[in-house]
Amino acid sequence: MSGPSERQIHKFRRDYAIKQQEQVLDIHLAVDRLHTLATPALRKATTKVEFEWRIVIQGAYPGQTDSKMGVVDLMKSLPVHLIACLMAQQPQRAGQDSWQAELTPHKLSHTSIWGYLAQGLTLLGNLCGLSAVLKEVAAAINQDSTFHERVLDLANMTLSCLAGPAAQHSNAAAVDPDREQECLDRAAMVPAALNAVLYAFQPAAAVADVELHFLCMELFKQAASPIFLDAIFDAVAVVINMVYSALVAGNTSMDLYMLSYHAGVTMQVLAELTATPLFYYRLAIQDKPFAAPLRLIAAGLDLHSLPLVPPPFKQEGSTCVPILPGTDTHSTAAAQGAAELLSARAMALMLCFSDYEATGFLDQAAGHLATSELLDQCVDNILGYAGLALQRPKVSSVPVEFTGEGQMQLNSLHMAEVLTDDSNFRQRAMDSLAAPMAHALSQSPQDFASAWLAGQEAFELHSKDTVNDTTYLLLSSLSVEALRKANIIKALAINLHLARPDKDPGSFRHTLALEAVERCITLFMTLGNLHWFTPATCPPQLENYFADLLVEQVKKQKQDQTLKQALQAVLANLQSLYQHNQLIFQAAHQHVPQDANLVLSQDELKLGERLILHLRTVHSSLPDTTD
Repeated sequence: MSGPSERQIHKFRRDYAIKQQEQVLDIHLAVDRLHTLATPALRKATTKVEFEWRIVIQGAYPGQTDSKMGVVDLMKSLPVHLIACLMAQQPQRAGQDSWQAELTPHKLSHTSIWGYLAQGLTLLGNLCGLSAVLKEVAAAINQDSTFHERVLDLANMTLSCLAGPAAQHSNAAAVDPDREQECLDRAAMVPAALNAVLYAFQPAAAVADVELHFLCMELFKQAASPIFLDAIFDAVAVVINMVYSALVAGNTSMDLYMLSYHAGVTMQVLAELTATPLFYYRLAIQDKPFAAPLRLIAAGLDLHSLPLVPPPFKQEGSTCVPILPGTDTHSTAAAQGAAELLSARAMALMLCFSDYEATGFLDQAAGHLATSELLDQCVDNILGYAGLALQRPKVSSVPVEFTGEGQMQLNSLHMAEVLTDDSNFRQRAMDSLAAPMAHALSQSPQDFASAWLAGQEAFELHSKDTVNDTTYLLLSSLSVEALRKANIIKALAINLHLARPDKDPGSFRHTLALEAVERCITLFMTLGNLHWFTPATCPPQLENYFADLLVEQVKKQKQDQTLKQALQAVLANLQSLYQHNQLIFQAAHQHVPQDANLVLSQDELKLGERLILHLRTVHSSLPDTTD
């Protein structure tokens, strides 16, 4: 019997050579060509060859052979490859290293070693997302007991390159106009590393309300997870410090919005994780004073420390005064609102941490020497933000210029409410907020109602809180109770005729109404907290302390009025504020009686009423014509 023909032998050898070539992983090529493909696009690029899923990378130019890579082999090799690149600090800028031609015949496009690592981490995360769709791939990966360990080691090493002593290099890149791309590449590694870890540890059966819980369970089984928790918070703080450094240095060539985006998107995921009790309490065990999260929050709150000032103000001497539209530009304008969004996110994260009563965030941080000073700095910054929010000039005279200002002001008011409800910070809040509160309460009845009783001014303040004028931004606590409260207030806004009851429950007008009502409730509850006193737990000198400070500040700020007349105007606004909150209270107990206390309780109403009664007593004791 005759053997195979020469043509058959040639075909066999060619097919064997092609198969052998396909088994050689060109990871550089994979990272370069595939990092821009999200999971759905990767799925379209995969095909099943015999019993193996492979990704097809089309040739870069006509006539070039397509490359095929096994998905499982690529996933297993990628973490080790990126760790080796990180340790060798290679490849640098594409085309500048002669040895790159020995590793891949293809032209690469990365701009730095940091850009290449960000691309590789992005691809790794998307491949892990693909494995959730391709069950055979997931089964093969789960059989490798070291895969998740390698992914976590890679993330820890990458984040430590930013959060450790090398942070000074990141800040240096932020102020150097010639290193803009390096700066952006460094920042891009942070969300890429976090996403790679989250997708790698995602549960096999994802259920929306418990997915993060089981993800945390899998993550915390790893011995290196404590390193990751510290490193991710610190790495985001470094990126925020890069934004601050670039703003202070006046580095106008830097894409500050994109730089801020990398920090912001990571903070959003961290807020979602923090709303997961398992994550919070594991963090509380590992980091009892919550030092790592506090460092991140402090970085966000320091974004407007001198020489920068929150909009729409500028620094004149030792005070902040409103800018003059058309003449002045506020100090963070170059970031186009991104700095304000980062500060708002920092306060939203702090709100989320503060929602836990057991092992309370503020108590733990205040009770440890390692963090008490940093917490004091954060508290002072928050009260400063809230004070400026209370004194903001009318939108008609100083318009809201960029996205973020409204969110930053609202979150500062929310945090002021939290701090005034804490005995550790109440007296400091009294001293800090007395003058701004006097300013807000001394407005004309029309201006006060417009700004603080869910009027037109309140709507205008948040009119810029969108992305591309389409997607609304609402940055606040993501805890279950906070989200339920927000949904209740949004429904109440419709019942109070503050928003159109149209078919779209997430409409722009509805969200504006939510924030307008929140301003009203938050101001009222903060005033009640400031006047709160009980002999059992409060030192006697705090009885009526805030009310006396408020009267003193009204006296200083009054213009062509007697103190009695000025205080009468304050009382009129306070009474309007009380009545408006009473309407909200009644609407809540009528429509959602089981959850009404999430919005406003009877005891909280009484706190505000006590302040009004005391000020009335002071008012009645004043003479009519003299101070």
